[in-house]
Amino acid sequence: MAGQEDLVQREIHKDWANRECIEVITSSTKKSWTLSIHSISRLVKLNEKLTAVGQTIEYIEARVTKVFVSAPPLAGSGDCHGRDPYPGQVMTREYCC
Repeated sequence: MAGQEDLVQREIHKDWANRECIEVITSSTKKSWTLSIHSISRLVKLNEKLTAVGQTIEYIEARVTKVFVSAPPLAGSGDCHGRDPYPGQVMTREYCC
């Protein structure tokens, strides 16, 4: 009988050791998932902000291009007060004096 009790005790100890190991693995996995979800959430927010910045830059580029393309050249030879500070470029009113 003593041998059988020792066998049962060893099985119980093995079982508890396995349960502890499973608990450690489960806990670590939960922590990893929580960290991953938090990181993904932060990356999604960062992506939204970068997209908004990109759209703003595209809007500003379009506005600047529209101003330079649609602005009429200055009257006369294209220079400012008889001098041409930027030879070969058309001066617009915004840049004259």
